[in-house]
Amino acid sequence: MVDYFEEKGHVIPYMEELVAFENALTAWARWVDANIDPKHTQIFFRGYSHVHFHGQAWGKKVGGGRFKETEPINVKREEQIERIYGERKRMQVVEKVVADTKNVKVQLLNVT
Repeated sequence: MVDYFEEKGHVIPYMEELVAFENALTAWARWVDANIDPKHTQIFFRGYSHVHFHGQAWGKKVGGGRFKETEPINVKREEQIERIYGERKRMQVVEKVVADTKNVKVQLLNVT
């Protein structure tokens, strides 16, 4: 299976996931800058970790996410998760794109 991306009028049959993510967020940020009046509207971007939906982060064998968990995951498990899911890299992209908006100050709600 191939995921196709269109960028600047060209169809691209492959793109690194993180590059595609940054391109999509950058397009969103350009739209916000061009179409939102900051005098009348505030923009909040809520980030979240998709790891929250994977119970393995808390040592569960399958599913369940973080439901009924009261403690954060331990550092060793967090490092394993980072290797698998690349959360920090995604959040760095979000932080960069949000900080680079020019006309509208976007508030990042980072719930990861």
